[in-house]
Amino acid sequence: MRRRKSNAPASHPVPVAVPAAATTSAPGRPRKSWRPLAVLGLLVVAGWGAWSVWGPDPLGEVRAALDRREFRTADDLLTKRLTERPDDASARLLAARTARRGGNAVRAADHLRKYRESHGEDAEYKLEAALLRAQRGDPAEADRLFAEHVERPESPDTALVMEAYLEAKLKARAGAEMPDATTLAALRRAADLWRRLRPGREDQVQGRLWLAMIHERAKDHPAGVAALRDVLELDPDHFDARFLLALSLAQADPDESRRHLEILRDQYPGNDYVRFGLATTYRVLGRRADARHLLSGLVDGPTRVSALVELASLDMDEGKAADAEPRLRAALAVAPNSGDVNLAMSRCQQLTGHPAEAAKYRKRFEEIEAARQKQ
Repeated sequence: MRRRKSNAPASHPVPVAVPAAATTSAPGRPRKSWRPLAVLGLLVVAGWGAWSVWGPDPLGEVRAALDRREFRTADDLLTKRLTERPDDASARLLAARTARRGGNAVRAADHLRKYRESHGEDAEYKLEAALLRAQRGDPAEADRLFAEHVERPESPDTALVMEAYLEAKLKARAGAEMPDATTLAALRRAADLWRRLRPGREDQVQGRLWLAMIHERAKDHPAGVAALRDVLELDPDHFDARFLLALSLAQADPDESRRHLEILRDQYPGNDYVRFGLATTYRVLGRRADARHLLSGLVDGPTRVSALVELASLDMDEGKAADAEPRLRAALAVAPNSGDVNLAMSRCQQLTGHPAEAAKYRKRFEEIEAARQKQ
């Protein structure tokens, strides 16, 4: 059956509105659209902004290491950065600060010199140079920085100033007489401010260690021991705190001192200072054979003079003063101005029946001590 042909008119496409930007400006010549280029530009700007905010920080890893007080790690990272980008001002200044805080004043000064040659003496340079002068032993600079920042806890530089002040003052007074009340109050205030401004674990540990040193300078032995115990509670593996605690307890509780030194000996078997401290503790506890065994391995190291004196003291304790004299003469040949050596030799000469020689070495010991106290 044939299909009937429709009489309806043929359908036409529905007209579609054309954007003005797509219309032709002349017959046969379409006008270029600006929209794709604008979108591309916005994407580029947005991408750059996101990269600047969320992209990798070339010094972020360095700052993280500094927050952990890992100065050597930070220095290694900065060395790599400056090898690649020697003109990076931020890295150069941070390298100077890292070296200073890590105790390498010469390296810090070299970085500062290079910074000044490239970027001049701006405010950041002047602050870091002043901090370096303070830590290198300029008490007036340390006092000036402390006075300028102690009432400005909101300043981003205050914590660093307190750190430099404490390092400078505590190192300068090592072995000296007790500081005056004003200096002690300033040291305590600096340590308290540091602990308030630096809540991180490693910085809190350092703050408590400074407090222990301040108590020691103030001749407050119980407070110093308590502060060292606080450090070990936060960080049981802190070498300095455990070693200082062992030394602090050597007379009052030699057996606890021994336990701390044995922990350190197991952790650092090659540390001659730990082994020497343990040997002296063994001697105090009457473990002479153990003390002699340790000391015999220390006569060729950095503790040579002290080891010879201790071995001589062991000989004298055991009634062998004649064996002690050659050891003490060997120690005198290396350290003739050592008070400990001269005092031990005085005892040795007394035991061997030479009172005049004993008096000579005793007088020399007193002269050395008087000069030390005066200095």
